[in-house]
Amino acid sequence: MYNIYTYIYIYIYTCISFFCRVLDLSFNKIKIIENLETLVNLEELYLSSNKISKIENLQNCKKLRLLELGYNKIRMIENIEHLTNLEELWLGKNKIEQINLPYLPKLKKLSVQHNRLTDICEKSIKNILCVEELYISYNKINHIIDTFKDLKHLKVFDLSYNEINNISICSYLKSLEELWLNNNNIDNLEMIKKLSTIENLKTLYLEKNKIQDNLKENYRKTIIHILPQLKQLDALPIPSSPTLQK
Repeated sequence: MYNIYTYIYIYIYTCISFFCRVLDLSFNKIKIIENLETLVNLEELYLSSNKISKIENLQNCKKLRLLELGYNKIRMIENIEHLTNLEELWLGKNKIEQINLPYLPKLKKLSVQHNRLTDICEKSIKNILCVEELYISYNKINHIIDTFKDLKHLKVFDLSYNEINNISICSYLKSLEELWLNNNNIDNLEMIKKLSTIENLKTLYLEKNKIQDNLKENYRKTIIHILPQLKQLDALPIPSSPTLQK
């Protein structure tokens, strides 16, 4: 038979489990995601900087809106198909080689920076058509697949530190406000000109590409001229007065 303290413990545990909305277990030595079955109302889960190698045991956390798993040892995106309320998924600094995402209708932010990506599955992009911020920098991607042009709501797109030389697909992303293309292999000015059709584009990072070497001292002036909608090029804001842009 339980004593009074056991009942108190059970009551407290039940209350915590039911009312817990945010749980931060970052910066530990966790290897396995477990013992979260009772956290049915959990909305934000932070597990960054651990030693997790597999995404698992989240099937009861169906109300999750944010899942942070950066700085772990994850190799595959799996077992999240039931997280249909997920709005933010952070998977930077892992060992992921391919993006294989299930249908996540509410996902707004996705980060897979600093992984081992070489390409991106078309079906995965079709499963996150509502995404607004996409961070895939510091990988080994050499081309942008056509499916990206279906991301009509995309506002922030970080492709920096890859091996990309063709960005023509970006011109279809009419909602873009920030585009990070620095540290790639872009050398074609005509492709940059196509970005002029993106009226909302305010920030562009393009430095450390071949095009900067080709244009030399005319780089900044040329880019500002062909993309007059910009407010910032690389790390520097663009003065509103044309005389200051020389």
